[in-house]
Order: sequence, then C-alpha cells, then structure tokens
Amino acid sequence: MIKRIIYLIILLLLSLMLVEKIRNNVADRFVYPMVYNIGMKNNNAAILLASGKIKQDIGQYENAKVVYTYVVQHPELMKQKNAEEKAYNYLGNVFYLLADYSNAAKSYYLVLKKDPTNREAFLKFIRINMAYGNVEPIIPLMNSYVARRPTDTTGYTELCAAHGRLGDFITARKNCQMAIKHGRNNARAHYDYAVLLEENNFGPDAEKELQLAKKIQPDIKSRKELEELLFKYKEQLGK
Repeated sequence: MIKRIIYLIILLLLSLMLVEKIRNNVADRFVYPMVYNIGMKNNNAAILLASGKIKQDIGQYENAKVVYTYVVQHPELMKQKNAEEKAYNYLGNVFYLLADYSNAAKSYYLVLKKDPTNREAFLKFIRINMAYGNVEPIIPLMNSYVARRPTDTTGYTELCAAHGRLGDFITARKNCQMAIKHGRNNARAHYDYAVLLEENNFGPDAEKELQLAKKIQPDIKSRKELEELLFKYKEQLGK
C-alpha cells in the first residue's frame, strides 16, 4: 500500500514537471515572440516589459535583462506612462535573481527616486545594503519612507534592524515597537525585536518575542542567516 502511494506521488510529480515544461515551452516559442513583436511594432514600453516578464517567469533571466535594458536605453519608451519606474524595478528584480546585487541596488535606487514608497524596491534596496554593511548611509531613505507611509510596518521594521546594527538601542527599540503596533502579525518585526532584546540582556522579553515570531512564521530565519544564503547563492552562480 505504501509503495503504491509513493508510486502515485512520483507519477504526480512527473506529470506536474511535464506540464510545467510544456507551459514554459509554449511561453518561450509562441507567446513571447508574439508579445515582443507587438511591443516593438507599436513602440510600446508596457508590452515590451510584459514580454521580458515572460522570459523572467520561465527562468531565462539573461534574456529578460536584455529586454528590460532595451526599454531603459530608449528615452521615447521611458517617457511612456509608468514605464520608467516599472522598467527599473523589473531590471532590479532580474539583477537580484542573477545575484548581481550591486546593479540590483542601483536599479532599485532609481525606482525609489521616482517613487519613494515602492515597497518592493525599498525592501530589496535596504536589505542589499544591510547585507554589505552599508547601514548608516541608508537611514535617511528609511526615514523618508516612514514619513510617507507612517502606518506601514515595513519601514519601522527596517529601521529597527538598522539602528540595532548601529548600536542605538533606544531608537531601534522604538522602531521595533512601532513596527509591531502597525503589524502585529509581522513575524520579522517580532524576530528582530527578539534579537535586539537578547543582545541588550532582556532575555525573558526576547524569548517572548521570539516565540511570537515563530508562531506567525515557524520557518523564520535571522537576518544573518538570510544574508548568508544571499551570498552563498551568489557563490553558487559564480561556479
């Protein structure tokens, strides 16, 4: 009975893999060329970016980068509605997927110049810089994000971690508490607060915050672990 169940599971997984392979093949050979050609024919940035996203979604990151770069390099395309912000954001994402974190950060910075409240660009830009130890220079950008989105837990969470690394316990604690206030189910805020409290000898309170974080997100990792995975992934791509 157990062997039969295992056999059925293997068959199901193989079927799913085959379906994904067929879907990717259709997207690559038929959908992408059609969308790309329409975008080029109409000189339409949104359609061209959509074609790049097709390549990105099937794992062809280098090809997606070529499309996004083409849009970025043509002013007539970048002047179209929302094209500049979206193009740099997509380009940042594909650089991120390729573990080219330096260029990813540059792209996300350009997104934030256009829209300082773009959460995705903000988070990835901050976390790349934090991973490289560039903490103090990005504090103003985080403060700007919070000023524009005062009820968004994201900005406070990142400020909590940043001030914690700078050794400013009081400011870090204040931002951790604000992050939790605006997002009680923010596992990252609870975890970062636990780390901050533990580092400053508030053991019992730290344990309470840690348990809350794990209750919300059982597989949560520390920022240090996440950053190690980031660099490990980059090393693997380099081999």
